[in-house]
Amino acid sequence: MQIAPGDAEQTVGVFEHLVALERDMIAALLALRNRLPRADHGQLDQLLTEHADRLPLLEEQVREMGGRPPEPGIRPGELPRDATDIAAVGDTKSAMRALADDHEALAEAYREALALPQEDQEARRLLEQFASEMDQDSARLAALLPPV
Repeated sequence: MQIAPGDAEQTVGVFEHLVALERDMIAALLALRNRLPRADHGQLDQLLTEHADRLPLLEEQVREMGGRPPEPGIRPGELPRDATDIAAVGDTKSAMRALADDHEALAEAYREALALPQEDQEARRLLEQFASEMDQDSARLAALLPPV
């Protein structure tokens, strides 16, 4: 995702985009979770909860900045793999790697958003918090990945 520095309108657009990407990530997590035995759900459930908890905070921030969160089903299509791909991948190892690729793409979107000037302090605080959580989640997700 390429974002050029801009005004408050652009900040709203960035947050709207993050809402859509978070929804995509939740769908991807669910697609992988549905492939795994129940005993393997623990770490994915934690990641799923974190992403689900972020969503209403991002949506509220969009509203507070004068925007409207995108409707569910509106997908930016920028994650490397979508939930349909993850559900259809031949083996669980490949599905987990696809999820990790999606997670890294979302983490990069947060880093790019954080690099932009933010006049709204609450918006900056949320971006800092979520970017930090994404970094922590990356380490947790890496631990779930099977060796290459």
